[in-house]
Amino acid sequence: MKLSGESIRVQDSITVDTSFGSHVVELCYGDITQLPVEEKVDIIMVSAFLGDYSCCNSKSTLIGALNHKLHLSTAELARDKEMDLRTHYSCWISKPLPSDLPFGRLLCFEKMKGGKEDSLQQQIRDIFKVLVPILKNQRSTIITPLLATGRQRSDETIVLEATVNGAISWIQAGLPLKTLKIVLYQDDSKELNACFSKLKTKQMKSQNKKKNATLEYDIFLLYQPTDSYVVSRLTEKLHNKRADLNIYTSISKFDKQSVWQEGIFDLMMGSKRVVPLLTPNFVNSDECLEMFNMAICCTRLRGQDFLVPLYFETIQIMPVSVSLVQFLDCRVRKEGETPELKMELASARLMTDKTEKERNDVIETELKDNFSHDVFISYAHKNPKEAHLLLDEFENQFPDIDVFFDRQDLQVGGMWQKSLYFSLDAVRCVVALVSSAYMQSVVCQEEFNISMYRSQTQPRDFHMILICIEDIPSVPYVYGQHQLVDCRGNQFSKLVPSLAQSVAAWVTEKKMPECYLNISKSVPMFNFERESEMREKDVYDNYIVKLNSIQRKEPYKMPPLDQTENHVVVSVSQNDLSLATCLLYQLQKTSPDMRTTLMVDNTGMDMKCLQSAKQIVVFLSRQYLESAHHLEELFISIIRQRNDRNRKILYLCQASELGETPSFAHLLPIDVSLEDAFWKKMFEEARKTVTLDLPELKGSFTYSSQNYAAMTKLADDILRACAGLTDVKPSPIIAEAGKERSGDVMELSKCLVGIKNFSRNQNTLMSSSEKSQEEHSVYPVNSSSNSKPMSSFDRKSSEPSGPTPGTVSKHFSSPSFGQTSSESSPLSSVKSPISSPSSQNSSDASTKKKSPTCIML
Repeated sequence: MKLSGESIRVQDSITVDTSFGSHVVELCYGDITQLPVEEKVDIIMVSAFLGDYSCCNSKSTLIGALNHKLHLSTAELARDKEMDLRTHYSCWISKPLPSDLPFGRLLCFEKMKGGKEDSLQQQIRDIFKVLVPILKNQRSTIITPLLATGRQRSDETIVLEATVNGAISWIQAGLPLKTLKIVLYQDDSKELNACFSKLKTKQMKSQNKKKNATLEYDIFLLYQPTDSYVVSRLTEKLHNKRADLNIYTSISKFDKQSVWQEGIFDLMMGSKRVVPLLTPNFVNSDECLEMFNMAICCTRLRGQDFLVPLYFETIQIMPVSVSLVQFLDCRVRKEGETPELKMELASARLMTDKTEKERNDVIETELKDNFSHDVFISYAHKNPKEAHLLLDEFENQFPDIDVFFDRQDLQVGGMWQKSLYFSLDAVRCVVALVSSAYMQSVVCQEEFNISMYRSQTQPRDFHMILICIEDIPSVPYVYGQHQLVDCRGNQFSKLVPSLAQSVAAWVTEKKMPECYLNISKSVPMFNFERESEMREKDVYDNYIVKLNSIQRKEPYKMPPLDQTENHVVVSVSQNDLSLATCLLYQLQKTSPDMRTTLMVDNTGMDMKCLQSAKQIVVFLSRQYLESAHHLEELFISIIRQRNDRNRKILYLCQASELGETPSFAHLLPIDVSLEDAFWKKMFEEARKTVTLDLPELKGSFTYSSQNYAAMTKLADDILRACAGLTDVKPSPIIAEAGKERSGDVMELSKCLVGIKNFSRNQNTLMSSSEKSQEEHSVYPVNSSSNSKPMSSFDRKSSEPSGPTPGTVSKHFSSPSFGQTSSESSPLSSVKSPISSPSSQNSSDASTKKKSPTCIML
């Protein structure tokens, strides 16, 4: 007997635990149409024969009940689908439903008439596959009947097993399905209850087995076979420290026919720590690089201190994925160092182990992206002495102030770029030690520009202090306008206590030195409206606007493309998949032989294709920036573009609003922005539907005219670059502050403020910490500049206390984005501690690249 209008009750449930939280699959009984709006779900699933919605008139089917009780017509929704994926995934998804309904959208599964049961199970599994882009990386709830069991008369037990197994498998693979409600519209079925109970028992046994599993290896050594010499030396050192240490040293069997090396992945996950041995042989091996990428994937699940790369021998060109990760520098680089000493230090580092609680704390911190420093010291690595003096002063005078210092806060195995960018967002103050080397360093300039952006957008919560530590003739205009504290020459060590006190006054009580009171208000550093206007001008100068599309004024022809190359890789969050499909459609339409890759999952293969692509397209959105694996993809793309200053590799599309943080995202060189107002004004509301036929995604998609036009512009830019029809040079990765005055300089003498003016009127703080300074300060205090205790400044004052800045007309000569930093590289002129005697001399090499990714032993 069928139930009539009964509310939904839960009969049984299966809990699926993953690293992302708990998920639930429920077996329920009741009437789906009676679901209260307060218990609204994101998606309701229904089923029909292919293209046949005649059951809308039948009250005995769910489609009919929805039509009669809730006036929700599946036939009407089918006429204007959000995505039509029936060709390959047997389903389509509707546009958002009215807000007064208890369902967000409707997904219709359409089974082919006469289909076999094995194909039915495959079709049900495909539904969960297509949920990856539909759920858009958001934890979601779904309600469904037993699909294809009504008028289509499929076996209920087979459908239930396929639905539950498919849901569990995809949840474990990362599908953000919070709750799946499988609702039966009938009296209790002993057979189906028993089937569900059996599936539950199987899942519980599987989870208990994983929970009770012990790690098989202490260390998994990842290396190229030619470097077996270093493996034997390292394992000997490790076993000398602990004889029972279980080390995996076998050559991993690599299955070239497999897309994903599951056996190797399981070995890595079964180890406490993965240790890649970085050498030229390692980076020249495709298999080693792919396994390194897999180790990064494992790190997402295991947290910090799992991946510990050891850098043993100088590598002239560091692969992008390797340079993404902080490594431990084990090379002989200084007088007094020996290969034996370096090997001893490396083995000692590997023996350092966290307790289970410490590992869990680290993982919890990483999941929250908890960057909680107060002060960031920004400095060139050519000036380590001054940076260390300032750090020591903070530790002595103000131990409660948390200072970010790259040489101690960039964790081995962590993403150094993310640590820098996100820490710049978290701190309340950046202290920049300005020198000629600082202005020549690309990374230092990125830190400076991000800090200037925060000074402009968050003047009440953030403060940047520029400290001049070197006598230089002039500085860029933007530096001079912000003013620099004069700490040149040997007086720096004498003035460090006052500097630390001034920074502490801001961090603890928001007491800003007078000379900085109006800087952020009087000096506009970034003009985003101007950038939008330039993008608008580019479109109207080069395109004809038609009824619901745009067309380039000067047509171009695409030459045949090299089929051995990976032409375009698109990195996109699931929220913006429709935009990516629109771009791929236009690329495919103009250049059918173009090889494209749509990154729709987060396996290690992603990084491999990112490193080989001729062009990379990234769709930026709040959701993209909140995803750990998408950030890795973005940072790899950034590093590739930063390393190639003559050719545009990275194309950025802002798909939607980005949120306040991370700040660096607002300074990236956007090529197309859907947030630009002119796109919305270009057309009356209209839509275009296209059919996409790519290996990664197939089906019909509908787009607004403005989105279609924006992707036309982006596709043209990429195609013309692939065809060699444009010589556009890449912009700096991080926008330059004061770009409109780029090239203008100021005499240093006209933009300095003395330490007296900088720290005067701050006696309040000094009186409370004066004793601490006298007891703990390592460096002498200059009587002329630090004889008075600090106090709060006069908040009513609106004029800077330093000299009025003045400009000079000469051009500034420090390197621009396209020039090479003169900063010395930690990769240069070093000896390998692992080379055999016959090859020791061959490892001496030099390179001018700065490596921000090494920690020295």
